[in-house]
Amino acid sequence: MMIYVCSTTSIEINQEGLRFKKTEKLMVGFQPKPAIHKYLRLFFSHQLVLILALPLKISKAKERKQVAKPSSYCANAANQVWTWDISYMPTKVVGQFYYLYMIEDIYSRKIVGAEVYAKETGEDAAKLLERTVINEKCSQEQLILHSDNGAPMKSQTLRSKMYELNLTSSYSRPRVSNDNPYSEALFRTVKYCPQWPIKGFESLEDVRVSVCDFTQWYNHEHRHSRIRFVTPMQRHQGEDKNVLNARHQLYLKMQQKNPRRWSKLTRNWKPIGSVLLNPDRVENKG
Repeated sequence: MMIYVCSTTSIEINQEGLRFKKTEKLMVGFQPKPAIHKYLRLFFSHQLVLILALPLKISKAKERKQVAKPSSYCANAANQVWTWDISYMPTKVVGQFYYLYMIEDIYSRKIVGAEVYAKETGEDAAKLLERTVINEKCSQEQLILHSDNGAPMKSQTLRSKMYELNLTSSYSRPRVSNDNPYSEALFRTVKYCPQWPIKGFESLEDVRVSVCDFTQWYNHEHRHSRIRFVTPMQRHQGEDKNVLNARHQLYLKMQQKNPRRWSKLTRNWKPIGSVLLNPDRVENKG
């Protein structure tokens, strides 16, 4: 519906002739059938009202911009796709936080880099990234680093360091929380760990010791449910196939020994294949 501003003039008809009254402006919410600038005549008893329809320019609502989803990446081995993020670490002082930087390999779920800093800066992120690449010995590989759109992630210092290390950057969509699921799931595991202090950490050194202990446990002892209950380090080093094959043989042996215990097949101990980042963009997921 188009809205028009109409100028109305009331005209009285008497013996002396026509006498014009004041002109008023009003809004008319309809679109007249005749062409614009045509006069519409309305008769009300002894008064004649002339209406001049003039179009009112009203800006149309802008169409919602469709933001493209981030590109999908496939990890077929370790050190191909990493994700990272920063999370708050509470202290015993209200309003004061430390910042946990964590880098995770999505193929093995291994924490390849972790550090705690007092601030959230791109300089600290660049230092951690460089140290992680050196420790993993993957400086010559085509490595993809995915993150959200935080200020440290898009800082010029970190971008320069990524270019120096020959890394490909990948970012989540703005204001979309589930485009970086691996890091978000990792932080949930960190903060639901029984060793997590309810009242906060006492000092920066206390936080760093706690994160170091957690990283050691997570990589070497934690049986991850998404990688067939092997440790991230076993999958990162390619040992998961032998471990899962030994489990499969053990289950078959127990099934033959006591077949009534299994009504169907044994548990699936086949190693998982490729790992996808944001797989909804991939047509063939299979």
